[in-house]
Amino acid sequence: VADKFKSLGFKVHPPIKDKKKTTLEIDTLTWKKDILYVIECKVWDIKPYFEHRRIHLYRERDLKGIVDGKSYTRKDNQQIEKDVPSIVEKIDFIKRNLATFCSDHHQIKEIKGLIVTKSYPPIKDYKDIKIKAYDELESLS
Repeated sequence: VADKFKSLGFKVHPPIKDKKKTTLEIDTLTWKKDILYVIECKVWDIKPYFEHRRIHLYRERDLKGIVDGKSYTRKDNQQIEKDVPSIVEKIDFIKRNLATFCSDHHQIKEIKGLIVTKSYPPIKDYKDIKIKAYDELESLS
């Protein structure tokens, strides 16, 4: 994903881990002109029974979970919901520490969240966070 953004003329910062909060990880930052994106990458691929509506609903739930700070797993046929840092928290972290991670911080006017998936997502946005397939990234430049 970082290489793709570089090929589109974006500047890129490598993955970030907050030393104070060990669970907060940002896959990458990328910026061009006055917009900076906080990127969450998901390499989910098409799985068996992908054509079933239930699978699409799970993917939608998982994408919304990235925004809302929820992670979902199954154990003993029961769904387990776990709190994780949301992309909104990650955006706030970058806003507070912009000068540390972005050499062009004085030019940045807007910081947005972006979830990038390997295959086409069942939803395109959620709570002002864009969700794009890898093949759709050109539309950002």
